[in-house]
Amino acid sequence: MKNVNFQALLENAPGLYLILLPDLTIVAVSDAYLNATMTQRDEILGRGLFEVFPDNPDDPTADGVSNLRFSLEEVLKKKKPHAMAIQKYDIRRPDGSFEERYWSPLNKPVVNEHGDVIYIIHCVEDVTQREGAENQKKKAELLLQSSIESLKDMIILSVDCDYKYLNFNSAHKIATQAVYGIEIETGMSLLDHITNEEDRKKAKFNFDKALAGEWHTTTEEYGDVERLYFETRYNPIINEKNEVIGSTAFAVNITNRKKAEEDLLRMNGFLDSMNTRLEDANRELEAFSYSVSHDLKAPLRSLQGFSKALLENYKGKFDENAERWLHFIEDNANRMGLLIDDILAFSKISRLETNKSLVDMRSLAKEVFDELEIHYPNKKVLFDLSDIPSVSGDLMMLRQVWHNLISNALKYSSKQNTIHIHINWKKEKNHLIYHVSDNGVGFNPKYANKLFKVFQRLHGNEEFEGTGVGLAIVHRIIQKHNGWIKASAKLGKGSKFSFAIPVNQ
Repeated sequence: MKNVNFQALLENAPGLYLILLPDLTIVAVSDAYLNATMTQRDEILGRGLFEVFPDNPDDPTADGVSNLRFSLEEVLKKKKPHAMAIQKYDIRRPDGSFEERYWSPLNKPVVNEHGDVIYIIHCVEDVTQREGAENQKKKAELLLQSSIESLKDMIILSVDCDYKYLNFNSAHKIATQAVYGIEIETGMSLLDHITNEEDRKKAKFNFDKALAGEWHTTTEEYGDVERLYFETRYNPIINEKNEVIGSTAFAVNITNRKKAEEDLLRMNGFLDSMNTRLEDANRELEAFSYSVSHDLKAPLRSLQGFSKALLENYKGKFDENAERWLHFIEDNANRMGLLIDDILAFSKISRLETNKSLVDMRSLAKEVFDELEIHYPNKKVLFDLSDIPSVSGDLMMLRQVWHNLISNALKYSSKQNTIHIHINWKKEKNHLIYHVSDNGVGFNPKYANKLFKVFQRLHGNEEFEGTGVGLAIVHRIIQKHNGWIKASAKLGKGSKFSFAIPVNQ
């Protein structure tokens, strides 16, 4: 045994060892320790421990020296080994800078036969890599927790396979307090704090699906103290072995949206009811208008017939006033007849369904003009018809539109020496817009909206005959084609009527 070289054994030992005197002078060191601390044996032997290994001056929180000094003093005082917690103790590089390191130290006394400590064995394990990984994990967890906390409007929670909380954000904690009146903590069972039995069953069912590996989304109502609606996405948590080890839920409180939807449904129901009542009232009004108009025709025909008979059979037997009154009766009866016919036409248009086909609008406008022009034999009429496109619509209804608009253009331009009517078109988005312009008397533009209402006229009957129903009929027809119509004009400078019909309908 006398030939055993203990110094050589120590120096070549695989562990990281440092031998200290009671005054903390370094007297021996293993090669592994030198390598780990980037030092040379001849540079550190005989020197004080903290002279060789000071704290990192650039780290204001460095406490390696004070912690190690405390441990070594405990060993000297109690003459027993002292294990230290993992320490951050940076090592000085050869260039003078410091490298971050983490160590797991154990200090053991060497006692002589008198019980005095003659050496301290300072044994360490370099756990920098492991501690770095642990720190990274902690940082990742902190970042994750910070991220989920930042989502104030989203409830985030995760549970293990026993439904115990792994983590959750403040939004979930607040929501749980609101709906169940319970404070929750990590490690508690999710199911235990759900005081409503139906809610507990729903939650278990949804988490069971996720724990079985299924991603799914629900919209459900939860709560005891207060009932709230949540839209929730359930995801399984899968480890590197492809095993489901828990579930995460992402939920959004949609109570306000749900209530708004319910209010909207109620409002839509109310509007549907009102629309039904309005449609019924319109149908009754149209039926009444048709009935009244139809029933008025019989006495009106009698009035027309008897007044005509009096004028023909008793000609010359009435004085001038009486004959003028009879003519007045006959003219107004004829005008009443026209008005009744227009009311019947308006009522009929309101009840008719549109029978759509592709309508050649140019041919239709030309045909209508040719029929109407013959009523103005003593007038020069210029009819400027562009190459207007065809459109999908009801042929008979669109014929009525052209008839009423062109007849109005002729009538209200009839006081001009030359009547000029111009028809053109343009496409705007998904509508074809047709224009009918004339050089007639025009009208005050502030009354343009009144033109399309029944019995609304801007010119007296003594100027131009009419019933005030024709443009109302046009307006109703264009409405039935999901289009629109408007008019523009200036007094004495003609008018322009534009109507639009959707291209794809």
